[in-house]
Amino acid sequence: MSVSLEEIIFELESDIDDSKIKAARILAQAGDASALPHLEKQLNSTNQTVRYFVKKAIDAIKIRGGSPGTAPQQAAAPQAPPPVQKPPVTQPDPLRTVRPAEPVAPKTGGISIDTPPAADPVQTRPEPVAPPVSNARVDISDSELLQKLSKLPEDKKIAELSRVFEEGDYDLLDNVVVSKIAELAGAEANPDVAGWYLRLVGKYGGQPFLSGIARYLKSPNPKHISAALDALFYIKDKNLVNIIPQFIRHPDKEVQSSAIAALWANDYEKSKQILDKMLNADEREYRFIAARSILKIPDDKSMEMAMAIFYNEEDPEIFKIGVLGIQKKTNESNYYKLKEIIDTLPSQKANFIRQIIDKFDSGHHVEEAEIVDSGTEITIDMQAEEEKEKERLRKITSARADMKKGAKGQPAEVFTEKDIEIDINNLKPVPILMTEIGSKKESERIKAIKMLIAHLKKGASGELKEQILFAIELAAGDVSQKVRELVAEALKGH
Repeated sequence: MSVSLEEIIFELESDIDDSKIKAARILAQAGDASALPHLEKQLNSTNQTVRYFVKKAIDAIKIRGGSPGTAPQQAAAPQAPPPVQKPPVTQPDPLRTVRPAEPVAPKTGGISIDTPPAADPVQTRPEPVAPPVSNARVDISDSELLQKLSKLPEDKKIAELSRVFEEGDYDLLDNVVVSKIAELAGAEANPDVAGWYLRLVGKYGGQPFLSGIARYLKSPNPKHISAALDALFYIKDKNLVNIIPQFIRHPDKEVQSSAIAALWANDYEKSKQILDKMLNADEREYRFIAARSILKIPDDKSMEMAMAIFYNEEDPEIFKIGVLGIQKKTNESNYYKLKEIIDTLPSQKANFIRQIIDKFDSGHHVEEAEIVDSGTEITIDMQAEEEKEKERLRKITSARADMKKGAKGQPAEVFTEKDIEIDINNLKPVPILMTEIGSKKESERIKAIKMLIAHLKKGASGELKEQILFAIELAAGDVSQKVRELVAEALKGH
């Protein structure tokens, strides 16, 4: 099916950022110079990712020296997406493959909640799930990303997959390459690696890969289910509104949080209602799952909920997840709002927001001219600011002293060096470690910091590296001298 240049330009100029990004990718492949004026208009987009892909498309067209009138379908033909046939209304929806063979009686509330099938006790691991198949088989060398992944060891492969998922800096993630990634997911024995493949398929493949992703919801491995739900966040389909809620009752916490996040994209009101109730629950477990869900939602519409955790949560682990959520959702539109609230916060909380702002400044190179309102001259009393900083540091020092006094009143935790040893070949996932640095047990906090440092040494990069460093910085005020020494050593080179 050919696509005219006019249709692509229409998508480029739509109000939907995902459509703009996909259109920019197609235009980069097409190489039609007549699209340059339309692309250049999008350089003013408020969305940083849109601007990134538009700039890449402009550079690609200029490098290729594309001429006006080049047909997009000619450029895209070798990498055409897998054919997708819409089934007639009378046929069952492909997503119904998620449901077990035997119907389950609907629970009160009108939504049928199916229990995911249990694992076969005979199998040591689930059989690979059949991925969507493209028209032409793709060699692994057909993509810069796939070629790079083929040479990486397992731990660095996970780091690279998570970085690409967050940053999206490859031009060749069209549907042919996504088909190959889906194929790799089906053949991958490591569920963590397979999970990142799945997330990439959902984010960059979208609707044509819906059936293939949905099959993983029947997997007995919770990591597969959680990753499939993360992938479904990027796919809008009316049938998902009935399928996703059943996984909110899954026994695995990560599956539950991924299900709520996926529901956010397909039924915002219902997801928000669930999150509101969970955040206000007395049970810590519900608040923890809600915080994890909010962290997984990539849009800034959930910023208000992350801020609610920041203001109201007393549990240190959940509070830290809220802080990470704020960092992840900070963009050009809410950056200034964060700057405005610093002076209204207690010193310790103000310090967290200040760190987030500083990281955003360094990552986005905010110019001084952007910080000054037009027509308004800002004057800063340096002595007053210095006094404020001294007072803030005095309060922090006092708070740490109080924490140490409180710690002395408790029986000291007894552990040996063997108890805090870690296996660098068997590291826990970063999201779990981010919660364990808030553990009440000193030995668990030490091991968590050691594992986060090991992830850095193994080559974590991009957003994952930022999250690890941010988590380590949060532990700088730990009451344990051993933890503080590890943190200081880790931050020396960063």
